[in-house]
Amino acid sequence: MEFKVNVGVLNTILKTLKVTYSNKPTLEILTNISIEAKEDKLIFQSSNGTTSQRFVLQSTDIKETGAICTPYDKVAKLVAALNPNVDVTFKLKTTNNKTQLIMQCNRSRYKLNTLEFENFPKLPQLDEKDNSSEKITLSTNFIQSIFKSIEPSLSDDKTDVLSNAYLYNDEDTLNLIATNRHMFTNVELPSQQLKSDFIIPGNLIKGLAKTKLNSKKTANVTIWNNANQVALNWQNALLEVTMFSVKPNKQYLSNNIIKRVLDQVKNNMYTLKINRVGMLNILERLNITSGKKENTGVLSINENQFILTDMQYTGEEILSNETSAFDKSFTVGFNIDYCMDILKSYTDEYVNLMFAQNEDLYLRPVLIVGSDTRKKSILTPCRIKVEA
Repeated sequence: MEFKVNVGVLNTILKTLKVTYSNKPTLEILTNISIEAKEDKLIFQSSNGTTSQRFVLQSTDIKETGAICTPYDKVAKLVAALNPNVDVTFKLKTTNNKTQLIMQCNRSRYKLNTLEFENFPKLPQLDEKDNSSEKITLSTNFIQSIFKSIEPSLSDDKTDVLSNAYLYNDEDTLNLIATNRHMFTNVELPSQQLKSDFIIPGNLIKGLAKTKLNSKKTANVTIWNNANQVALNWQNALLEVTMFSVKPNKQYLSNNIIKRVLDQVKNNMYTLKINRVGMLNILERLNITSGKKENTGVLSINENQFILTDMQYTGEEILSNETSAFDKSFTVGFNIDYCMDILKSYTDEYVNLMFAQNEDLYLRPVLIVGSDTRKKSILTPCRIKVEA
């Protein structure tokens, strides 16, 4: 195997492959990437056992075909330290039954250890003719923005089915939801009908959210769904990228539960319009006084007064409201960190905090909406002790 590739292009590929590279694997092969040189393309792959990536780079600089695996960490660091505007050559060399990958760039020359390509996990191929699969195509900017916005609502427990998101049809709309039981995000997608609802693994969402995509070169991202895998695929004139993940073998929340949560905030009509960054600064200060154990904010509303305090009432912030005064007084408690995570997922200057009109206001979820009403975030309330 022998080929030449631009250092800058290779560095971009290796940085993205890091998303699915495992530095604490159960198998040694997973600390490696696979490199395959075919007649007119180079294929780079990484896998951590559950999530994998494949890059297909069109190339005319392949002198000899072949395939090998080499440690990701070492090759990535070496490539990152090279001049991005030059080419680097890779060549396999076998001496005394030991195969090494020779990496040469100008006067720099390094030998990398290798493992057999056949030991690397076999990644599936996306087949346009496969009728059992379905695909949804969305613009690059849109899908990256929604994946970033729902990421805070995913559970941190990887064994929990709620560490993933759920794509489902609701009458005439296609919805993507994420929840960790404390907060809930629902995004309406451009109308497309699904054959069946399905789970999008959280590691795919986090992987794409971290990937730098140039929307001028890559206009769309396609979500593929089949029996065992979910894949994200995008391509431009030079490069095709596919990110795979095994679907969790668990049932997500039922559509009835999802509908019940959304129904709880349908009548949230009391609206507090706040400056998003200003609110984040206030919550940051309250976090200092609240302490880690009592990480609860208390919002007291009395007609035109909006006071935010910590659970111990040691700090107090008066909020300015851009809307009219309320005709009812009530108090709502919420987790400060979760509220901050939701606010950070928006980019608007102002967001609306919307409250229910029911009598049990302090136990009702808070609806948070920005300028794009297709995205709805719900903050679960906390039980609080009201100051005497």
